[in-house]
Amino acid sequence: DAYPNANILVAADLDGRDDRQRFVGQTAVGDWDLVIVPQSVFSRIAMRREAQIEYLEGELAELREALDAANSQGADFTVKQIEQAIKNAEARVEKIIAAKATDEGLTFEQSGADFLFIDEAHDYKNLTRPSNSADLAVTNGSQRATDLEMKAKYLREKARARNVEQGMAHAPAKAIAFATGTPISNSLSEIWVMTKYLRPDLLHKAGLGRIDNWAGTFAKPVSVPEMNTTATRIQMKTRMAEYANVPQLVAMLDQFRDVVTSDRIPVRLPVLDGGAPKIVEFDMGQDAIDAMADLDVRMSRIQGDRMD
Repeated sequence: DAYPNANILVAADLDGRDDRQRFVGQTAVGDWDLVIVPQSVFSRIAMRREAQIEYLEGELAELREALDAANSQGADFTVKQIEQAIKNAEARVEKIIAAKATDEGLTFEQSGADFLFIDEAHDYKNLTRPSNSADLAVTNGSQRATDLEMKAKYLREKARARNVEQGMAHAPAKAIAFATGTPISNSLSEIWVMTKYLRPDLLHKAGLGRIDNWAGTFAKPVSVPEMNTTATRIQMKTRMAEYANVPQLVAMLDQFRDVVTSDRIPVRLPVLDGGAPKIVEFDMGQDAIDAMADLDVRMSRIQGDRMD
């Protein structure tokens, strides 16, 4: 409706491999303004095996760098996590190398895509990011997030080459845009993830390519009282729970973000009945009380990663 003259290809019924291959072929030979694909189909359009291996080897290099940092700081639990992540990444490289080239078919590079617009972008937050802080670390990110970052990196390199050809070598390489209602919801590190996807050049220019370097500038640990898992006692925990240098952080984000508030949306949104949530309180049943007490005793016997 908004662009009646646009030449748009919309994916439908692409459950089989042959259907997806035919669709990628259509995107390559047609002069499309826009190609719309479901999230599930997008993840199944693979990149060249060599590109996948190159990306994973870069990820391995970052993991090994993080492992050295964790070893130097004596963070045993973090070391074990990163070592497992390295094993997993190495296994993925070996699996890709062992796969037959004939299984590949048409790849993302052959689709003709030059820009990605990702809706519901919060689904891609689980990107690998080794860190010495458990609140920031994700040592085994999702395949979906890895696939998107790999494709975004490829398109950025193409955009950078176009900029050079057009005499704009210092301009940002525009290759990907996000739309989401929840860019940050659970962890401070999600800001770093969004920046890494959309403007990694800003991170590298500031020397914040690693999440720990970013946290050293824009996050600070806070000791807060928390209930234990079974809600039977209060304990002190140190969390990465507050931002630091907020004006500088906002200045970095404002270079690539645009915020749309509800008053700018010209539709009637549903109103909560009564205007506010209603809290319903009730006592815990005896079975639940007994189960929580049992868990509390069992968890008290766990020391670090050792247990009886």
